[in-house]
Amino acid sequence: MPLAINSMLLFSLLSQLMAWPPHSVGQVRVDAQREKAVIRQQFTKSFHDLQVVSQELLREHDAGQLTTAQLSKQAKSINKSAKSLRTLMALGELAQEPYPVEKVLAKADEFDKSIRRLAKMIFDFSHSPHHQNNKVFDTTEATKVQKDLLTIIALSKVIEANAKNYARISVSEAGKP
Repeated sequence: MPLAINSMLLFSLLSQLMAWPPHSVGQVRVDAQREKAVIRQQFTKSFHDLQVVSQELLREHDAGQLTTAQLSKQAKSINKSAKSLRTLMALGELAQEPYPVEKVLAKADEFDKSIRRLAKMIFDFSHSPHHQNNKVFDTTEATKVQKDLLTIIALSKVIEANAKNYARISVSEAGKP
């Protein structure tokens, strides 16, 4: 393994030497603009996916049509989009910990509360004033947005991990008064 790392390092150094002289200033500017455009597209896609999947999840849950497989898949998709947004957002480390999240979901009402809480947090995150005006940086709002995002990540992970219990609980408790 050390040989592979050393050969990769050597290749990297050689490719940098072969690229000498450096790009012209105009080329660097074009590359930076292209990179910004790609990041903007990734952000827009993740932002959109987060909202759409959340709405689908809540709609299917409310209609009683949500299966364990769908719940797991949608929670995983929400988690992926939220992690991508966290990486793409330049907020620094304003918030370290998410809001408290139940680690185990064992009853239908716990799933219901968690799914609704996740959908509400995604709605609030998506409609935050922080996303409306990029010219003003409000650290209080930025901290809230980051903490919400950390909670979305944590809550979606808990829902995904407990999804196997969802249908069994929903079906068995559906007949109870």
